[in-house]
Amino acid sequence: MVSRKKKVRRKRFFASSQPALLIKLDSAEEEITTGEEVLQMEKECACQAGETFQEKTEESLKEETVKAFQGGREELSEEGGDALTIRGSRIADSLLMQLEDEVIGFINHRLEEHVVKRIKGLLVPVAKLSLKVHKLRKTMDKETAECLSDLEDDLDYILENSKLQRISPQAGEKFNPTLHEEVDFAWNPDRGEAEILATVRDGYFWEYNQEMIVKPQVTVNRRLSA
Repeated sequence: MVSRKKKVRRKRFFASSQPALLIKLDSAEEEITTGEEVLQMEKECACQAGETFQEKTEESLKEETVKAFQGGREELSEEGGDALTIRGSRIADSLLMQLEDEVIGFINHRLEEHVVKRIKGLLVPVAKLSLKVHKLRKTMDKETAECLSDLEDDLDYILENSKLQRISPQAGEKFNPTLHEEVDFAWNPDRGEAEILATVRDGYFWEYNQEMIVKPQVTVNRRLSA
């Protein structure tokens, strides 16, 4: 008698060589199976085994990823909250705060420069207009000059509240090109070289920015060149 294991082996051998051949096993139920069905059963078993292996592999990868993430968080917490890690390099909070202060200071400085330029661009024509009105009133009669008094007062009020101070150099002062504008020159031997002889037009000094936005025009004592 041939054992059942040998029958199964023969059945698989004949199924692989002749898939369409009918193979009969001696069993209680007289089961008859084709070779193609045997091959299909083996394929299904192999697929089930592969899926099981893939599921186990995915589960193992997930577990390793979670463990690595938790380990990284534990290392970061052990280092302390006073340091940041960017690509493996530690940056102290004090350095970030210093950088932030420098950036804010730079922005504020640029904004202040922009505002100062805009305000100066508005004050300069107002100051020149005030000087022209003041000079024009001196050439008019009393009744006509009174018509411009209100305008001059309004202009002076704007300039005073904007921290502008009228400057009128006196004769005998030393000429300074950063503070004065030379419009004429003459020679007086009784006066020193480069002294102011007369003021042609007053100027305005801006106390906020510490600069002369409108230079006073003067006549300078200067020897004539041969």
